Amino acid sequence: MTSSQLPIAQRHYEIVITRSEFIPGVDVIEIPGAGYWASEESAREALAKLKRGECPMTHETEPGFDPVACPVCGRMEQTAE
Repeated sequence: MTSSQLPIAQRHYEIVITRSEFIPGVDVIEIPGAGYWASEESAREALAKLKRGECPMTHETEPGFDPVACPVCGRMEQTAE
């Protein structure tokens, strides 16, 4: 069984902060396997949801972009209105 087949709460997630390759002086806040966040605070909130077995994603995409499956729960994105 792969990690992505485990229930969300049983997977191992952690916050990883690195420097942006594209914007000097800007940090990239990521939870590998779950996505990117705008702040460390929002990443901590997402990590808490993951530990409770909840998906932290919005499941929305901007008009003009093709919907994709959520990397965490598999739910398809919907186009934002």
